[in-house]
Amino acid sequence: MLAPGALVLTASKGIEQGSGALMTRVLDEELGKSVLTGSIGGPSFADEVACGKSTLLTLALPALERFHPRNKDARRIVDSLQQQLARAGVTLELSRDVVGAQVGGALKNMIAIACGMATAQGMGENARAGIITRGLDDMRRLTLAMGGSMETLFGCCGVGDLFLTAASEHSRNTRLGMRLGRPGAAAAVDELAEGAVSAMSVEILERKYGLRLNVAAAVRDVLQHQAAPEQALHRLLHESPPGMAPPEARPPRPAAVRPRIGADIDLRPTTQPWGLSYA
Repeated sequence: MLAPGALVLTASKGIEQGSGALMTRVLDEELGKSVLTGSIGGPSFADEVACGKSTLLTLALPALERFHPRNKDARRIVDSLQQQLARAGVTLELSRDVVGAQVGGALKNMIAIACGMATAQGMGENARAGIITRGLDDMRRLTLAMGGSMETLFGCCGVGDLFLTAASEHSRNTRLGMRLGRPGAAAAVDELAEGAVSAMSVEILERKYGLRLNVAAAVRDVLQHQAAPEQALHRLLHESPPGMAPPEARPPRPAAVRPRIGADIDLRPTTQPWGLSYA
């Protein structure tokens, strides 16, 4: 039995099968509102953390919102946790956005699988960069659809974790992709690779929000034997329409005010609208 006000963090990087729920929602449903729930994640191979090597993670906690009724409790607990983890070489960046933090953690594993397939296919670094670009757009669109912030994805839990996972053969997901991408390889998952599970479970969220996540679709096609790796990656890079951000509305340009010829003109410096003056 957890004491009221206890902090419970999920370090899982996935999406619940059957419901499409993020892990913090699972915690909230199982533990109730008497405890504080959040997520922790980022670029962190476990063996390096265990050796005390420098690591930067994101701790996402809704109670860090300034006007949250339990903000003071959350700040006190988080301050203590930051101090303790700092002794082990782990630095925490703080966020209130559990949605963006968890979407980044879940989708980066699928992207790593796709990058591993591209490596095994000998497609080159340009293709891998293209896959990562498509994957970041998937992250952006799903995060915004679920009410998260795109800015969260620029932190450790987004691009930081993606870079580590998709760029290293030390990653289980990248290794799985490399096995899947070899000619004649069977699409069997014989070790824990969260991206293989998340690529399936995220389909619930795609239907719910009317999205097509291009990288997830490519990985699913290979795992379900609906396409060969080279076919799935070709569609991903050359046929999948990128989700473009709508252009920002530009304010109308103010009309120029020209003084009448012969009118008296005040040439003294004027105060600028933001409160500064050249006088």
